[in-house]
Amino acid sequence: MDDKPHTRSNDRLGIHFAWEAGLFLCSAGLLFALLRSATGPFADAGWAGFALALAPVLLAATATAASMRVGAVNLAAGPIAFFSGWLFIDASGSGLAIALGMSLGAAFFMGVATALLNTWLRIPSWATSIVLGGSLILIARGTPSTFMAATLQSKAVYAALGAAVGLSLLLGFVGAVPSLRDKLQANRDTAGDDWRPHPWITVLGVILSCLAAGGAGVVFAWGSSTADAAVLVDPVEVGLAAFAAALLGGTSPFGRRGGFTGTFLASTAILAAMWFAESRGWFDPLWVALGAIVFGFIVSRFIETWNSAEEEEASQIERAGDVDDLKEDDTTVLPAPRSELGSGSGGDDDFAAMATGTNLFGDAPGADTGSQKPVDPFGEVPASSGKSFNFRR
Repeated sequence: MDDKPHTRSNDRLGIHFAWEAGLFLCSAGLLFALLRSATGPFADAGWAGFALALAPVLLAATATAASMRVGAVNLAAGPIAFFSGWLFIDASGSGLAIALGMSLGAAFFMGVATALLNTWLRIPSWATSIVLGGSLILIARGTPSTFMAATLQSKAVYAALGAAVGLSLLLGFVGAVPSLRDKLQANRDTAGDDWRPHPWITVLGVILSCLAAGGAGVVFAWGSSTADAAVLVDPVEVGLAAFAAALLGGTSPFGRRGGFTGTFLASTAILAAMWFAESRGWFDPLWVALGAIVFGFIVSRFIETWNSAEEEEASQIERAGDVDDLKEDDTTVLPAPRSELGSGSGGDDDFAAMATGTNLFGDAPGADTGSQKPVDPFGEVPASSGKSFNFRR
């Protein structure tokens, strides 16, 4: 475990508010454009259809954003939603409670298994989520049983969307708590192959991410499927849209940093742009999600750069006067040149000679030293010169 002090989370949250204001204007403009379109999915399904599509995308985006906050990105949000929806439809004949228990229970189990791989075996999260997503798509390749439950009504769909919005906003504000951000920063500063100082945060975040993704599949299957056909989430489309919304909403792929309403606003803008592109027949709507991912990378780098100066300044203030820093600041004093100390071997030798009663040439007092005169260590001139120097003066 890393025992070094970690940088406190002194983020500039104002950048998130400014960016989310821009996302609000963008999503409002796209929704207005959808209202003006005479063709496309919005013209066919209206606001109820848009809410039914937005709720799963927002839940999957919240799942991805939560995993990114704890530094264990979940790239399998789309496949988990697909598999949970498949289980919900297949088990609907056994009763609604059993169908919900099986679908959400499977999502919980996948969250626990993924969290243990990330924290205990320290396998990178992107690797575990890709393997998990591919496995779920292969397992659920068959057609589920006939859907036996009653389809959600419009009011229930709006309630599900409201719950998804509330969860997204709640996690955004909880993620802004300073004490939690300090722990997330400590995990972020830890190398990928080292033990994290707060592994329980990663475990909870990954489990919550998988549960939210499972709920996305249940909501979509419950609201779209009928007795005649089982409608499932497209894992690729929902997975790309969720990852794009998490990035575009201001969540950093490096962990810890994120906004408040950004995930909700980005999900609304991306879905509206995809539906608008489909209504005009310009291109495949998936290109909108891919473009949002690329732009989300730029947004993430801008947020990281904006906060780097504040982070470095806080780190310097926190470590000011640290004992470890003082120990590391070891200034070596070089000895003075021999020319400044006279012809002896150094100042210490001069005082040692005085203490032993010998002169600077190693002779006892009164010994015949020849023509050489001893050098006074205090710079006194011999008495024969007629000058003297009082050291006490």
